[in-house]
Amino acid sequence: MNIEKYTERARGFIQSAQSLAMRDGHQQFSPLHMLKVLLDDSEGLAGGLIDRAGGNSRAILKATEDALNKLPKVSGSGAGQIYLAPALARAFDAAEKNGRNGELQKELETLFNRENKSPSKDATSIPATFLRVAVALT
Repeated sequence: MNIEKYTERARGFIQSAQSLAMRDGHQQFSPLHMLKVLLDDSEGLAGGLIDRAGGNSRAILKATEDALNKLPKVSGSGAGQIYLAPALARAFDAAEKNGRNGELQKELETLFNRENKSPSKDATSIPATFLRVAVALT
C-alpha cells in the first residue's frame, strides 16, 4: 500500500481505522475497521451514500460493530501489532490501480464533488476508497 497515493482525508481514515484495530486488540486490520470509521465520520459521507442509495446506514453500522465485537482479541506480548487483512490489501490495491482513471471514479467524483475535493489529481479519493472497501466486504 502506498499511502502517498491517498488524499490527506483518506489517510486520516486509514490511520483512524488502524488505531481502532489496535485499540480493540485486533491483530488483523480489516475492511470492517475501515467501514466502521467511514460510517462514524461526522460529515456523514459514507452513511449519506448508503442512505441515498436506499440502504440503512444505521443498520449497517450496528452490523459492522457486531462483527467487530466478534473478532478475536489479542493481549499480552502480541498486542499492539497488526497486519493488513488480505481483503483490505486487495481493496487498497484496486483503489491505487484504478485511482482517478476508472469510469466509476469519474462518476463518483462528479457525484461527490461538493463533499470531497481532492487536492491532487494523483490522489485516490474517499468515495473510490469507500466503494472498493465496501465491495471487498461482500
